[in-house]
Amino acid sequence: MATVTETAFKRDIEKGTLAGAYLLYGEESYSMLKCVRKLVQKVKASGFDDFNLQRFDGSEVSSDIVSGALESLPFFAEQKVVLLRDLNLDTLSAEETAQYEAMIETIPDTSVLVIYLPTVPLGKRPGAKWKRFFSNAKSLQLVEFLRKSGSELEKYLVATAEKQGCQLSRPLAKELVRLCGEDLQTLQNEITKVCAYVGTGEIQREHLRSIVTVNTEEQVFSLSKALIGGQYEKAYQIVDYLMAQNEEPVALVALLSSAYLNLYRAKCMVQSGRNVSELANYFDYKGKDFLLRNAEQESSRYSLEMLQNSLELLLEADLALKGGAGSSRPEMKRVVLDSLIAKLLLVAQE
Repeated sequence: MATVTETAFKRDIEKGTLAGAYLLYGEESYSMLKCVRKLVQKVKASGFDDFNLQRFDGSEVSSDIVSGALESLPFFAEQKVVLLRDLNLDTLSAEETAQYEAMIETIPDTSVLVIYLPTVPLGKRPGAKWKRFFSNAKSLQLVEFLRKSGSELEKYLVATAEKQGCQLSRPLAKELVRLCGEDLQTLQNEITKVCAYVGTGEIQREHLRSIVTVNTEEQVFSLSKALIGGQYEKAYQIVDYLMAQNEEPVALVALLSSAYLNLYRAKCMVQSGRNVSELANYFDYKGKDFLLRNAEQESSRYSLEMLQNSLELLLEADLALKGGAGSSRPEMKRVVLDSLIAKLLLVAQE
């Protein structure tokens, strides 16, 4: 089983040198889907895409149908492409999984199979079915779409604004990431919205404040990372910003509790040797797969005891805000929130 970088995969699409079977997975589903669209456009540009491009949904199609598509010959082309979206092995029988494994090992040179998982979280620790699948499907090529770093996102935003006739400085690009989080799809939507508002010319900070939709949940997740990482200055900067946006301390503690609870659940699953994606079977994570991916990635850095102690502190703060003395006064709510932040920072350092 080989590993192919995102850059190399894109290059092979451009050159038309794809071969065999690929599995696309990772946190950055926007980049993944963009890459798949690029492949589709490439096939369509060559003509006869009705014959040379077939698309299937992994939750609806059988392995026999996919196998038949791979076996059929391309029409006036050297290769055909078969796209299989969101194949979830955890829902398949052992027999069906074995058929996919055998299929991958016998793909003809005239076909390319691309399995892509924009909503099925594979995670850093795949379950038993996936491990067995990887072991048996030796010809499968893995392409991981990693979440972009802060500097990469800033460069992307600057370049995207420039393509739309606007100038965005790096400091403001950094500010946009801070406001909206690191989800590329969200950032793409927001910079497009800002550029449409500005028209042409330089984007100012006032434009961001007027147009951008602040992602409070993403801000709170960043706050949890700062707290657990002992980043005092960053933690209080985020708190100050959220309070300036008139966010209620009770709501912030609730969101912060959810972030810590996601980490705690993910940590428990990993320690018990189970796939974090299984949490979706017991809790409401429908349409929120990114929460599980984030939690799994971050939870490995922290101890279960630290997360348990943090949840106890969050419960105490929640009770104080909802029924403690002076809980209805804004200044006392801020005192409770600041006290909680200080305690969480201390627990993270123990």
